[in-house]
Amino acid sequence: MSRTRLNFYLNNQLVGNANNWQGISISLDFDNDNVQPVIETDSLEFVLSESAVIRKWVQDGVDGSGPGIYEPMELRIELASGNNTVDVFSGLLDMVNDMQFIDKNKVLVKLIKKGGLDQLAERTQAISFAFLASRNEINNNDFVNVSYVLAHIPNFSEVLIISISIFILIKEIQEQIKRVLDTIAIVAGVAVSGIPGPVGALIISIALAITEIAYTILIFIALKALMTELILNLIAPLRNHKAMKLRVLLEKGAAHLGYTFESSEFDNPFFDSLVILPIKERGPISFGAGETGFPTNKGGLYTYFDMLQFFKQLINGKLVVRDNKIIIERRDFFDKPTSFVLPSARVILDESRFNAEEIQANLNIQFLIDEKDDTTLINYEDNNTTFQRITEPKIITDKRNVQIKGLEQVNLPVSLPTRKESLTEVEDILLDLAKLVDTLVGGNFFSSKITGRLGVLHLANDFTGVPKLIPIALGKVRSNYRDIMSAKVLHEDYYFISSFTPVPVNHNQFRRHLRVKIPFCFEDYITLSEDNGFTTDDGREGRFEKIEGSPDSGFAEVDIRIKEVFTTNLKDRIV
Repeated sequence: MSRTRLNFYLNNQLVGNANNWQGISISLDFDNDNVQPVIETDSLEFVLSESAVIRKWVQDGVDGSGPGIYEPMELRIELASGNNTVDVFSGLLDMVNDMQFIDKNKVLVKLIKKGGLDQLAERTQAISFAFLASRNEINNNDFVNVSYVLAHIPNFSEVLIISISIFILIKEIQEQIKRVLDTIAIVAGVAVSGIPGPVGALIISIALAITEIAYTILIFIALKALMTELILNLIAPLRNHKAMKLRVLLEKGAAHLGYTFESSEFDNPFFDSLVILPIKERGPISFGAGETGFPTNKGGLYTYFDMLQFFKQLINGKLVVRDNKIIIERRDFFDKPTSFVLPSARVILDESRFNAEEIQANLNIQFLIDEKDDTTLINYEDNNTTFQRITEPKIITDKRNVQIKGLEQVNLPVSLPTRKESLTEVEDILLDLAKLVDTLVGGNFFSSKITGRLGVLHLANDFTGVPKLIPIALGKVRSNYRDIMSAKVLHEDYYFISSFTPVPVNHNQFRRHLRVKIPFCFEDYITLSEDNGFTTDDGREGRFEKIEGSPDSGFAEVDIRIKEVFTTNLKDRIV
């Protein structure tokens, strides 16, 4: 087996090792959204030629031949064995904070990790979607229209007058058609008869027929106008708001930072149909009020950081930065088993503890209620806006002694939509009338104005106070929208994995072993650089929490947990 070593690169040029490299340990911490190996050290000590390279970089900033200390040198450190390598650090020398020059041949400098999760958080907090739009990185091509109708209360006095007028016109049309037919019959009779003065009589009859037909056309025009007015008075017109697909919002922020965004959740076409309808304060597109489809500083999704945190929360996810990708998957996605086998014969596992304190007695998942849109309140239960799971003992001898406690609160900064599923009684009556008018004038113009409202977003008014998360298809709310997104669905698809109650395929009960010394080599770092699962040589399933060791020692100190049921006296109750 090849000897393990560290290689140091300053500005991508291989240099000699830092003087204190043997004191460097390498750590993989899997409990902090981090599955890449990183070095653990306060600072590095460079001497001789490497010290001279750093000093020259500083001097170049003085004499104007280089950028100097405010654009620090890049440092990359790789763990190597033979021809195999893996990066354990990629970042910068911290030349601004406490860089020390010791004698003439030594420099002591701290490090700044580039592309790490802390740096990503800082950068994403500074990026709003309005900023991306100002740079045309978000534009009109990224918006989708969400059709909606209002819960409209008609002016019944006007409706009554219009309805009576329409009824009178329909009766008049029926009578007028009869008169037109009678007049045409007279014209035909005069044309073929031999009565005196036939030419004059024919001319008079034709003129009368033309007058009757023109009158009939005017009645039809009046009928269409009255029907249009009736529809406008009885039901609010179909309107549109601009929105953006959730996936596109996540991709746009990542692209600005030089990453791509990735999540297998969007492989599901129903999940990929989710859009974010931001807070609306200006009315619909048809009002020409300069509406935008991206989240603004009103609401909880203003920055790209907010959007990443929301998506993590939505799918009970974990964020990983890997290979220039921002990846968010359900938390257990990265707990995949690897080829690593824990050699229990060579590992002392005498000391252990259960993870019993991690249990949460209550899980509450809740979407927001929009005070400006009371449809979210009316449909509170039907939409499964909230979900609660209570974990409790099956057998209790003394309630005062029960030690199950804790609350996991999942507050999502969006509200759920309400879909227009059916016509109101008024719309049903209007539809019958519209079909009659369509029969008289031809086509289905008026009836389609009513039936086309089915399936669209139902709002109380044009303005909203909370962003909405909506599954759409062709601008309408998907018919199975409650099966795609609700608090209950989030539990069934994502949050069930946090339950401590033993079921055949899932539970969260573990025996933990902390600071265990195990044999560990370069190949093991490679094996576990992306996933942290392992099996014991007697077939038990486990995962690493943390691995820390020096590159060439052949050992590592690890925190591990191995699945083990320590109680079956639990049950989950849904309320």
